[in-house]
Amino acid sequence: MHRRVLQSLLHSCPTDAVRHFGIDKRACALEGQQFGFFTILEFFERLVTAAGAEKARMVHTHNLFGFWQRLLRVVGSFGDCPCCLAVCPVGDDYYAHLANIQKVIPETTPEKIEKGRAFKRARLAGEPIDGLDGWNIRWVGPDGYRGAVARRFQEFKARQLERTRTAGPGSR
Repeated sequence: MHRRVLQSLLHSCPTDAVRHFGIDKRACALEGQQFGFFTILEFFERLVTAAGAEKARMVHTHNLFGFWQRLLRVVGSFGDCPCCLAVCPVGDDYYAHLANIQKVIPETTPEKIEKGRAFKRARLAGEPIDGLDGWNIRWVGPDGYRGAVARRFQEFKARQLERTRTAGPGSR
């Protein structure tokens, strides 16, 4: 499996940061931290040495705005390039490892269960929901989060169910 994982990572890395037994963190940071420290340094080194017209063009780019957002709000500083995570099968067993542990959540109370049901009824009835409005519904969605992590988890659960079905009785 190690060879397949390494090959997938090697082929998917946009900055060729994959080493045989490691990673070139500076190269990874150029994509993984789109507006992180090393990218800012590289940009400003080019800006300082650029000619007048090129310098003026660079000042009006998406990058300069991104660096400002990074400094102001830490946007784009961490984990923008998930290519290695998308192709790496190593963590696929993570959900299986936690499945039994997370079946019972000690903080679950009858009051919280009813509160969740009330939230669901309110959504289905189209009632206004405190904290959910036209601005943030595009992130959360009217039916809850359906992003990449949620999809990957649902795919994992489907694979586990299929394995259970095809294994037959008495199989582990």
